[in-house]
Amino acid sequence: MNDVSKTSANADQRSTSASAQSRLRWFTIPLLLVIIFTADLWLPAGMALPFCYIAGLVLVVALPNPREKIVAASTTTFLMVIAYFISSTVPDAPGWIYFVNLGLALLMIWIVAILSLRHRHAQEVMRENERVATERLAHLRTIYASAPVGLCFVDRDLRYVSINNAMAEMNGHSPEFFIGKTIREAAPELADNLESHYRRVIDTGQPVIDEEVPTAAQGHGQERRICLCSYYPVHTESGQLLGVNVAVRDITRRKQAEADTLFLLDLGEGIRFAADADELLWAVAVALGEHLKASR
Repeated sequence: MNDVSKTSANADQRSTSASAQSRLRWFTIPLLLVIIFTADLWLPAGMALPFCYIAGLVLVVALPNPREKIVAASTTTFLMVIAYFISSTVPDAPGWIYFVNLGLALLMIWIVAILSLRHRHAQEVMRENERVATERLAHLRTIYASAPVGLCFVDRDLRYVSINNAMAEMNGHSPEFFIGKTIREAAPELADNLESHYRRVIDTGQPVIDEEVPTAAQGHGQERRICLCSYYPVHTESGQLLGVNVAVRDITRRKQAEADTLFLLDLGEGIRFAADADELLWAVAVALGEHLKASR
């Protein structure tokens, strides 16, 4: 509780200090411009760019706070109008020249102020968009890495760009092993079977859903497995094909369960229609041999 109170008190102190500094700058900016304006009064009349105007323009560009920019632009405008009424004109020079010069100068300083404010707003929006994009990317990476389904993305040259842990483990390697390699380089034993599906998606731009692909589990005694693969094209907003995203599910256990169920059904049919013990034994042997894929 004490730590929370101290943190809150420190935050309040920082906020109060920042507010005090901001008010001090709002007072300092007009004071600085007034001092420079006073110095300008001792300079020769008819200067094209008084130092007060130049200082105001620099402050508008350099100050980080939008309100401070407005204070600098407003103070410079007020002082330039005063200078217009109290300055003496140069002989043989039309009076409208001073009016036009003043108007152009004030227009310039406010254009710079507005552009600076818009630029700052654009930077803030860009930083916010980058923050949101970074958070979303972190979420996607977390989901991608922890997904129980194998996921990978390959470019149009069939080169791995990203792959998650589940997909890499299915092939007996780490994710780093696949990045930058083509399918034929990373999994040559599967390339002939897989590349046709990738090429079909790249050529047609249409997904290929739920294709059963037999594989061998690397590092597990070359155990045969069956995977259900879906291939999805990935396009840019303009419609350009970037590559293929793949989702893979290991359905070996499901296929084995289906095969076991079919075996039991065939065995039941054979037993039901057996006329004697010899036919019963023969029916069981045939059903078992087909289930185990035995030739003898």
